[in-house]
Amino acid sequence: MELVADQEQERATRLLKRGLEVFPTATDRYGDPTFRKELIRLYLNEGHYGDARSLILSDEPAGRPGWHNILFARAIENAGRPKQALHYWREFLATHPTHSEAVAAVGRLEG
Repeated sequence: MELVADQEQERATRLLKRGLEVFPTATDRYGDPTFRKELIRLYLNEGHYGDARSLILSDEPAGRPGWHNILFARAIENAGRPKQALHYWREFLATHPTHSEAVAAVGRLEG
């Protein structure tokens, strides 16, 4: 069973990397880079934080900075590390001050 999951993980990673190469400017409904975002999410779900960080660009387009922070916040909180997650929730909230999930998470984790 684990071998099948590993093979599916590898295939998904390859497909997302290929999508990122072929469609580097594709964006989702939020204006975030589709394939980069999904590849980061995949790495985070597998606990590969270094691989996920390597996909963050230092020159993100103006108007959408910090979108990756919510992905890290969710993954790290789901991994049972609320104090570390709070850092990422705050970073995301700094650029998205009315985001209801981020507001609730900061309130929950600070309280």
